Amino acid sequence: MDDNPRKKMNASSNAGKVGEQAVELLLTRAQFNVQRVSNENDIGRDLYVDLTRSGEVTGGVVAIQVRSIIESRRDGRWLLPYDDKDFTLWLESNIPMFGVLYCRADESMRWVNLCDFARREQTRDKTSKSYMVDDAGFGKHGVILHEDNRLDLSTARFWDAAEGAIRQFPLVGIGSDLVGESVERAQRAVLDCFAVGRHDARPLLLLAACLRWLPLRARRDAIIALSHAGHHPDIFWHEANWISDLVKLTLHTRVSWSEEDIEAMFATIEDDVDGGGAGWGRGSLGQCVYHTLGMDRQIAVKVRRVFSHSNNISTLEDAALLTQYWAEDDAPKAMSEMQHERPDAFASSGSLAELARMVLDHGWVDIF
Repeated sequence: MDDNPRKKMNASSNAGKVGEQAVELLLTRAQFNVQRVSNENDIGRDLYVDLTRSGEVTGGVVAIQVRSIIESRRDGRWLLPYDDKDFTLWLESNIPMFGVLYCRADESMRWVNLCDFARREQTRDKTSKSYMVDDAGFGKHGVILHEDNRLDLSTARFWDAAEGAIRQFPLVGIGSDLVGESVERAQRAVLDCFAVGRHDARPLLLLAACLRWLPLRARRDAIIALSHAGHHPDIFWHEANWISDLVKLTLHTRVSWSEEDIEAMFATIEDDVDGGGAGWGRGSLGQCVYHTLGMDRQIAVKVRRVFSHSNNISTLEDAALLTQYWAEDDAPKAMSEMQHERPDAFASSGSLAELARMVLDHGWVDIF
């Protein structure tokens, strides 16, 4: 074998995935609906879990943070290690968060209510010594896990604790996180809205109402989340990302985009730096924007107004493209009207001039 350097697997990351997969499999077999958080949304939460009763979704959702260790006992006690960032996340969470400690030695799983722990720890007498655990050579605090909370032996106790925690968690903090100054908290709030909103329309209605005020990266996440309530044909649907028909109906009945909302979504396409394709093609962020816009039954009229009022060339290009697309057989007429109304825009934008030429030659331009 040659001595050339080669990439190596990250043992710690691989061990973490094993723990997450083990917890996901166990809860799925126990008829919970489990939504895994993608690696690109690494916000300290590994899983979202829908509570079910007799196989039916209750609408209650909790988040889970998984720790995978070889063994983490001190003086006969099991400990889940955490640092200051973890503690802040638990304290500020808008939905209940639970921790699961997965022991690779015997495949046992122990759980704890992390938000409850954080609230109690915050009021603890700070002169008392906090229990420490040596985690792979780094000193960290540790949450003590009770032996009765064995997830691998029974999920009933966890279900009861999760249901009780949900009743104590009104979603009052999500709105302030969505429009606050922290991008990370805004992104976390978007995921919370999607996780809870799949069975309760209110968080998704809140997300739609806040859309134009969101930081750019959080707005991108929000558009993708809301597009799940549209008629998006290119989403890989599964139990963890479908939205109930009642929620979809509510959104399509109540969502009404302003011209500012529409411009904000167009601007998100232009500023998309996270991949997924550019413009309006299939698999792009533009496709998600299209289906998010489509929740408003008056969207064609509103996009036409945006073309009339906006002074942003990129916005005009997007508005013209959609206007002729929705016009279908009347696309040449719609394009002629836009050229007559905004000749300055067509003179200054090569893209608009090219679009007009293509509509003249072909009668209509497909965006997908």
